[in-house]
Amino acid sequence: MIRKKEFRKIQIEVENAVNEAFDFAQKNEKNLNDFILFLANGHYMDSLVGTGQNPYTIDYRGDEMNDELRLNVLLQYIRHSYNFDTENTQDSQFSLSIELMIYTHMWESKPYLKTLKKLSDLCDKQDYDWQVNVPDMGKHEFIRDIIRATFKKHNLKIHEIITNGFHTSLRNAFAHSEYVISLNDPKFHLLNYKGAGWELQEISFDDWTRRFCYTFLLGYHFQNKLIEERQKLISGNAYRIKHKDKDDKERETEIIYDRDKNSFSFKR
Repeated sequence: MIRKKEFRKIQIEVENAVNEAFDFAQKNEKNLNDFILFLANGHYMDSLVGTGQNPYTIDYRGDEMNDELRLNVLLQYIRHSYNFDTENTQDSQFSLSIELMIYTHMWESKPYLKTLKKLSDLCDKQDYDWQVNVPDMGKHEFIRDIIRATFKKHNLKIHEIITNGFHTSLRNAFAHSEYVISLNDPKFHLLNYKGAGWELQEISFDDWTRRFCYTFLLGYHFQNKLIEERQKLISGNAYRIKHKDKDDKERETEIIYDRDKNSFSFKR
């Protein structure tokens, strides 16, 4: 359970942290318009290798389409359960199970983690990564030791948001059905607990709800900020970026944003 006042506090905290990270990334990009390339979703398409076409594409929509169902389920659930028609949310076995599913899927989502990683790279003055590789196994290390650690290195509050939301014990417990919901306590008992110092043996419903809110609000405001920043761009304006050809030779080229179509294209 979470009360409306505490939820609003977390919401403001998360939104401010996302805004700070985006602003920092834009100011600290290594190459001119790397931030624009990030907004344009530059992507390396393996499927184009050997076809004679350049696999270094922009305005890639494949990940967006793959992640559409997860995002739609999240939005529908939040609008229904976190509208605060009453002063606080209500817990049930059904709602808690749905939240665990949403939570796990968010921290397992490769499209989402790719974009978070790209933002952290920009903050760290790294070259734009056209081909982010999210591991199938060991995502907790990818999230904790690479993405979160980079944000923390630059004292960006988004690292605290990730810390307050993400915990491997919770994600794994749901993924492997190793948890028990006790309505009498009320707590989650995590059956994947092995005694390691970092593991969770149990978590109260209230503490769980806070982690869930930090998690879904980060994803929600992150996605909204991407859309907002794209719409700030000047429609028809050419932005010069570093781009590779099909032989991996780097050169400068220009891309154009069309606000009406919300799309990018290479300048002809």
